Amino acid sequence: DGVIQVTTLSGHQRPALCARPGWNEFLLLSVKDDALWLTRGDVYEGAPRLHTATTAAVVSADVALATPAIVALADGSLLVCAQTADADLIQLRSTDGGATWE
Repeated sequence: DGVIQVTTLSGHQRPALCARPGWNEFLLLSVKDDALWLTRGDVYEGAPRLHTATTAAVVSADVALATPAIVALADGSLLVCAQTADADLIQLRSTDGGATWE
């Protein structure tokens, strides 16, 4: 019946997914090469699709190979939690849809 599209993010591990209600968008957080990456996606004609050209580093180094977490908060900001290679937990917040993180 329907067509299923498959997108591969080669080498990315430990995916965490977050829906952004009201934005027709979802965010995929993944770990690759000791960095934390964010990829945007949406639903088009009833099927989810990833926009791999939007993949950008949230944390560029020293991230452990542990599953990160991402959540969209009620105020529209995004919150990410991840573990460093030293087993410390880090928390980052974005108030601009994931363009910058503090």
